[in-house]
Amino acid sequence: MDRLAAGCDTCGGMAQAVWTGTLSFGLVGIPVKLYGATTPRDVRFHQFEGRTGRRVRYRRVANEADVPLWDVGPDTSSGEPGPVEEPRREERAERSMPTVPSPSPPPPPAAPDEPDRREVAFEEVVRGFEVDPGRFIRVTSEELEELAPEPSRSIDIEDFVRLDEIDPVYFEKSYHVVPGRGGEKPYLLLVRAMEEAGRVAVGRFVLRTREHVAAVRPAGGALLLETLFRSDEVRDPSELGVRPMEEPSEREVRVAVRLIEALATDWDPARYPDTYRERVLELIRGKAGPAPERPPVPAGAEPEPAVFDLMEALKRSVEEARRARGTAAGRTGTGTRPAPRGRRRA
Repeated sequence: MDRLAAGCDTCGGMAQAVWTGTLSFGLVGIPVKLYGATTPRDVRFHQFEGRTGRRVRYRRVANEADVPLWDVGPDTSSGEPGPVEEPRREERAERSMPTVPSPSPPPPPAAPDEPDRREVAFEEVVRGFEVDPGRFIRVTSEELEELAPEPSRSIDIEDFVRLDEIDPVYFEKSYHVVPGRGGEKPYLLLVRAMEEAGRVAVGRFVLRTREHVAAVRPAGGALLLETLFRSDEVRDPSELGVRPMEEPSEREVRVAVRLIEALATDWDPARYPDTYRERVLELIRGKAGPAPERPPVPAGAEPEPAVFDLMEALKRSVEEARRARGTAAGRTGTGTRPAPRGRRRA
């Protein structure tokens, strides 16, 4: 796909699944893949030196004039395997895009403070958390790895709730849930069952190294997964210092309602285009030539899945759910779920 036609410099090519695994519905396991449901269309620019056209790149440097925050020993870098963070999006773009060809004039003179700055290799960067102003605690990769959730290839459905009970402020990111080969029938069964019940599934899964709470809901005959913010990540409006407000009169409310009804229409996202982005793209199109066509990438063949008895798995799931509810009703206490286990070291 032409980047200008798509409206961004990172678009194009076939969509790639960000997660592959199983959607667990009782004793029914549905093979699924997750694809991002949205594509940011921001116009992003790379940075160049205006005089030469050379790419501007960022370096990690340590200022030798800074006071060390912890003792430096001969083994300070031991036990820090691999990178401690993902490269930023700008840095990944730099590595993938070539530098604009240009003559090689003599390099500019070094800055006066250059001798005080030493470039730090990516693998030598470690984490530090600021517990007090100017006071940092060092945290190693091994310590974080011990606390990381167990790797999992399953979205475990725990509850079914009504969609209108979830405030949209909790929605973080949307993904299309696509059935894998052989999972089409149980996938569609789950879609129809949730549509008829009027409820959405809530569960947990691990994406990369983070555990997410997610809501899986039917939409247009398919499933959408919404990762959710945790309860302590959503701000309470009462904490924003809003002053008490005077109640409007009934007449004022009636006039405001009439105004709302006069502007009421059906939702159509195409009615609200990004006009600034279109003007920027038009400027770029005026300076660029036609982009070469890219051949489509063929999809890889997938093995045939194993066949299982869907009705038998559903019956057993219902029986186990009833027994679990009966056992829970006879217990005393809060009934809270245990905390996720940390990753065990080999």
